[in-house]
Amino acid sequence: GSTCGACGYGTLVDVVPMKARVGAVSPVLFKAGEGCGACYKVRCLDRGICSRRAVTVIVTDECPGGYCSLGRTHFDLSGAAFGRLAVAGHGGQLRNRGEISVVFRRTPCKYRGKNIAFRVVEGSTSFWLSLLVEFEDGDGDIGSMQLKQVNKRSAPLCR
Repeated sequence: GSTCGACGYGTLVDVVPMKARVGAVSPVLFKAGEGCGACYKVRCLDRGICSRRAVTVIVTDECPGGYCSLGRTHFDLSGAAFGRLAVAGHGGQLRNRGEISVVFRRTPCKYRGKNIAFRVVEGSTSFWLSLLVEFEDGDGDIGSMQLKQVNKRSAPLCR
């Protein structure tokens, strides 16, 4: 994960609960930004070096080019998340391989001790409001949002 990720989480990728559990995904899973915040359990298939446990990762970015641009499903995990796929003591060896075969499934996000939060993104103006939704437990999908001013009707927000 990087603080410049396409999902706009910024430095949140460096702190708990996201720390070490982040990754970029190919456009197939990124879905033009709709995949941001989704959680996946990812497990490595090489029994010689991989642990049998899955690592839960949070989508914080879209991976560019290369394997990601071929219309396939692809995960580009943080070094820490990638290393956690390995048998104890073999994280460095697994990271040195670079590319590995995995299985994955969508899983509910769990942010223990956190409540959903709405952060106004830097660059918002009196004409343009940009919000970042953080720590949404469950499937991570937000179907829609509405904004309501006092004594006014609510207005749908768009992505």
